[in-house]
Amino acid sequence: ARVEHAVDVALRDDHVLLTKRSEKVSYHPGTWSCSLEEQLATQDLEAGPSRTVLQWCQRLLWEELGLGTEMYHDDNLRILSVFLESAKLNISVCTHIGLDITASELHRILRWLPRADYEFTDWNFLRYGELMDELVHPTRAYHPTSGYRMLLALFHRYGASGMAARLSPRAVRPAGGPQRTRSLA
Repeated sequence: ARVEHAVDVALRDDHVLLTKRSEKVSYHPGTWSCSLEEQLATQDLEAGPSRTVLQWCQRLLWEELGLGTEMYHDDNLRILSVFLESAKLNISVCTHIGLDITASELHRILRWLPRADYEFTDWNFLRYGELMDELVHPTRAYHPTSGYRMLLALFHRYGASGMAARLSPRAVRPAGGPQRTRSLA
């Protein structure tokens, strides 16, 4: 078993980052993620028990997105869930990271600045309403835990009562059916 960091990256303009995993990664290459994965490393544990998750998030943001600490505030890093990815027996920590930049700013960074790692080859940004649609009716092949991470991101954003309203039969369009005019945003 390994500990994997499953991350929901939310941007200042109410977008969530999706990434397409590189063909070079060991687990589920070529699938899409909401938003990233990163294994816990020995150096993260060396930060001490009270700083392990912070070190983990900082390393992930630097290695995967090329972002320094000026792009986010430590208070915007949250553990949402600890869960078992049963097919691989991975213990996973799902976090929410709120960035102080917009989707267009992160797109420019990903496109032009060198990153320490290239574990994803493509990216996209969805608004929360679009994320709800993608959760209910996926249009991409996803990493096995991405649906769970989408759900947690939506619960973090809307709360339980907001999610209940958005998942009511009137709010969700049938698979393959016409899109309802009611907005999920």
